[in-house]
Order: sequence, then structure tokens, then C-alpha cells
Amino acid sequence: MALKGPKLPPVVARNKAEWRLPTALTELTARARLNFKSYALIKWVIRMNSVYFACTSCKNYIDAGYRGALNALFPEKLGSIDIHAIHEISEDDIINNSDYWKLEHSHPYYSEVLPRVRTFLTKHRDHRLIFSDLDGLLYPRDEEFESLRWLDEGDMYELPGKALIMEPRYFIEHPKLQYRQWSSVKAYCAAHDCVWNYGDSPGYPTDAIAQEIFETALQDFLKRSRC
Repeated sequence: MALKGPKLPPVVARNKAEWRLPTALTELTARARLNFKSYALIKWVIRMNSVYFACTSCKNYIDAGYRGALNALFPEKLGSIDIHAIHEISEDDIINNSDYWKLEHSHPYYSEVLPRVRTFLTKHRDHRLIFSDLDGLLYPRDEEFESLRWLDEGDMYELPGKALIMEPRYFIEHPKLQYRQWSSVKAYCAAHDCVWNYGDSPGYPTDAIAQEIFETALQDFLKRSRC
């Protein structure tokens, strides 16, 4: 069965909160739970034109602005840049790029995304920043479920449950959740499909692995909060 992705505007992608799985994928996930890596691949297929700024120090990333970001930030490589590769980029490269910030008033999508980018850059000033898509950013290193240790900061602006994949850190840092007990995450995932949900099936992180990721992230978060 051919899986078709959602239709996008010709230049910009829609806000991630507006993404909907194609009908074929919705039916597929309803019939049988997909293992984590399969769903990660679907996530990549759906958002394969999306690109991100990421802080390697904090393991946080955020939507950089779809094709407009590519056009503005890498005009000399237009049509040839490998978005699956990791590209080093500095805060100055972004802040001083007037073509990039002009996008803010070109479309409602950018009016929402670019202010979030500003906040991200302020928060991660002096950290190592990279630019890539999700395939380059997360999944080559995902043999030990490394991607579950990262956080999409864009999800913090959305209502609970809007994220396509709710990483363990999502439950800790989302302002409407702020879970401090693993049992709260288990209860939430028992009532909702968290996609990556721990289990005994091949391809899932075990309960012990997921709990370790959550508790390590919680301790790191509490330490940062006290600083």
C-alpha cells in the first residue's frame, strides 16, 4: 500500500500543530501498534521538508522554518544542500540574516515560528547550534533510543497531546503537565497513545529504559531550575 503524505502549501509547511496523519497511516496505526522505529520513520516521512535548529548541549531543537529557512540561510547552496547532514551554524549567522527574519511577516506560519526561534536563540546563547532535519539530527544515533532524550521546544507552545511523539522530557517540561513521577507518565500513556510507549515488543524501549530516560531528564531539569 502506498503511503501518501499530507498536501502542503507550495512554499511553506503548515504549523506542526496542524499536521494530521494521512488516512492510510491513521488506519494502519489503528489496526496495529507500530514499533518505535517504524513510527519514527513515518514521522520523518511526514515532516521530511522540515528543518530545525538544535542545541547539542541541552538536546533541544525547534522548527527553523521549512523551505524558507533553507532559502534564506543557505542561498549559495540552494537546491544542493544536504538537509540530512549536520550543519554547524552560529547565533550570529541567524540573528544577522535579514532575509530570514523578513519571513516573519510573509505568512501566518512564519509569524508563529520565528518568534519561537528568537526565544530559542536567547535561551541557548553561547551553546553549540546545528541545523538539520530530524533524520540527520536524531535517528542515526537512535540504536539506544537516543532521540527520546531530546525535546522539541515547539511542542511546549501547544496544548498537551498535540505533539506527534511525546518524548519523556515532554511530560516533565510542558507547562500544563510538569510531571515529577514516572507513574504519572504511565497513567497518561495508558489513556493515550504515546507512540514510543514502552513495552515488551521488539523495537520498543523497555519500561526500565523509558523510566531511566525520564528520571535522568527529571534530575537534569531540576538542577537547571535551581541555577
